[in-house]
Amino acid sequence: MARRQWQILIVDNDADYVASSKPFLEAKLGRVLWAKSEQQAERILAKGEIDLILLEVVLTEPDSGLRWCRELKASGRFDTVPIFILTSVDERFGLDLKSKLNEVGYCPAQGFLDKSTQPAEIAIHLEKFLRSGRWRFRKKASYRYLRC
Repeated sequence: MARRQWQILIVDNDADYVASSKPFLEAKLGRVLWAKSEQQAERILAKGEIDLILLEVVLTEPDSGLRWCRELKASGRFDTVPIFILTSVDERFGLDLKSKLNEVGYCPAQGFLDKSTQPAEIAIHLEKFLRSGRWRFRKKASYRYLRC
């Protein structure tokens, strides 16, 4: 049986991180597209089907990734596309994102992944998530902080 190939969109302005992570994600998940900004991501989303978004918190502004996540889900166009926040903002800015997860509307993502986690571990975790199929028709996100 052929392995399922997903399309993953990484939205992150850190080219070095994307370059080091992309081979692991492609090996486990399939095609990986990259956007450096919210605007580039919107153009990619408009062109084709994306199965999952990995989104950095800090893009054009310190919290622009979180704001874009809320806007994207509120628009209703991509409310069934799972979004994982991929960040090291907890460490760099001394913020406690984990405690914010239960606040209604803070960030409608499926979870937060720590950027310091090895890319191979992130790929394994995301593959398990995608293969589970539990996310497919869920409009409301289940909030959790995921440590791989």
